Amino acid sequence: MNVALMNDHTACHSCDLLVRLPTLLAGEKAHCPRCGHLLSHQIRHGHARSLAFAASALLFLVLSLQFPFLAFEAQGQVQQMTLLQSASALIELNFLPLALLLMLFILILPGVLLLLLVVVLVQLALDEHSHWTKQLIHGLFAIEPWCMVEVFLIGVLVSLIKISAMADIVLGLSFWAFILFTLTMTAALASLDKHYLWHQLAGGDHE
Repeated sequence: MNVALMNDHTACHSCDLLVRLPTLLAGEKAHCPRCGHLLSHQIRHGHARSLAFAASALLFLVLSLQFPFLAFEAQGQVQQMTLLQSASALIELNFLPLALLLMLFILILPGVLLLLLVVVLVQLALDEHSHWTKQLIHGLFAIEPWCMVEVFLIGVLVSLIKISAMADIVLGLSFWAFILFTLTMTAALASLDKHYLWHQLAGGDHE
């Protein structure tokens, strides 16, 4: 593959080998020559796709807070619950730390991450980034490991299997919105190549 080498290097996250990455074309991937770990991959229109997925995820996050998440029916009694009510229920049961963790890792941090991602990608698309853009990217990558949306969703699905034996369950609109929020947020991050994001910020070639 005849490519021009970039001036910067990247360290392999698996074996710490310092590698100078080539300029990849759309669909190409760069692997560590020592351990084979994936270092970078170019997705066609990756930043545009990431921006679209991130904006959609923000919309689905807002929708997931507006409607009932789940409804339980047992012995003729129906009880509905929203995502925010689930946190307040934990507080009423004296589980304040758990309620705060739920709000922080499931709603607040993912929302902040998506907002930062949208702002950064819009600035890069308009070629109007400033010295603050680098700080926003640092914040974005620092928050990413703490977003546990998919873990919460898996926990909810496992709980539903157990609860279904005791009561009838009705999945609300917010439940489906939260699933779409999880999928689009995952897609937004998967479409983002961190190495080329920094390269573009430093004034390299645009997608």
